[in-house]
Amino acid sequence: MKNKKTKYILLVLTAVVLLTVLSGCNVQNVYRTGQKPPTGMIYGTLYNVLALPMQHLINWTADLIGGPSGYGWGILIITFIVRLAILPLMLYQSNKSTTQQEKMQRVQPQLTLIQNAMRENKTPDAQTQLSQLQMKVYRENNLSLTGGIGCLPLIIQFPFMIAIYQAVMYSPEISSAHFLGISLGVSNIAVTIIATLLYVLQSWIMLQTVPEAQKKAMRMTALISPATTFVIAIIAPSGLGLYFLVGGIIFVIQQIIVSYVMTPRIRRNIDAELDKKPVVEVVTKDVINNLGRTAAAGATASNTNESLEKLHERNRRRNAGKQQRPTRK
Repeated sequence: MKNKKTKYILLVLTAVVLLTVLSGCNVQNVYRTGQKPPTGMIYGTLYNVLALPMQHLINWTADLIGGPSGYGWGILIITFIVRLAILPLMLYQSNKSTTQQEKMQRVQPQLTLIQNAMRENKTPDAQTQLSQLQMKVYRENNLSLTGGIGCLPLIIQFPFMIAIYQAVMYSPEISSAHFLGISLGVSNIAVTIIATLLYVLQSWIMLQTVPEAQKKAMRMTALISPATTFVIAIIAPSGLGLYFLVGGIIFVIQQIIVSYVMTPRIRRNIDAELDKKPVVEVVTKDVINNLGRTAAAGATASNTNESLEKLHERNRRRNAGKQQRPTRK
């Protein structure tokens, strides 16, 4: 569960950084098309390295296709090829993530006991011992705290999104072009809604194979990806919106493979593995109860020692006072 949340937190942070880079820390840039290319150190470099090659590629594809919608088809085709090329990497990452999640399910009862005990025992000693128990559960069952979490697919897509955005914004030909009546240089609500719905569909498919115990917690996190897509697509030119639209189609295909092909196979493999090597039971209710009694005894001993120290301190002060009294003659 934590792995899943971490993944979506990374996605949100990436979206925030992307919005900052796209807008150049100036929201007005999002709405102006056909403006002069940037020349600064950061944005000028991004334009020369990413946007210019993308402009040439889109122009070449548009000339090859021809017609008034050539630029739009060029963006769609280029995006489809790029997203299809990184699909094996996405599936590999999904395989690692799904395997980790399925293994986590096998030790979830032990982790739940630890989490409940952490809420009930707030003393530093108890928290330390419970954290050590949690680490032991992971270690004994060959689990990683960060297994399955990877940013490489996001990192690969990040420069491509910047390239599409700047190619549209700073090219008079592309920004003034139309695709099926949609201006590529301004945002379009229809493109935004279709792209968002595709990511909603992807999230819905993902939830179909999630255990019932996790569905309630994951429904909110499943909405982060569609919400991020909507926010970016609604303020960016529709040329970038087409990128998200094609990406949504690829994501739906990917999720179908993960949910209905990959996940059942992973579960069978894990079940076969557990038949040979069962889950190591590190934490039980008795272990937690003994830990609680130990923590309580430690707290009592600490309070007793503190009381004794106060008593000794009072005696020292009293004796010191007696020694300082003047003797009567």
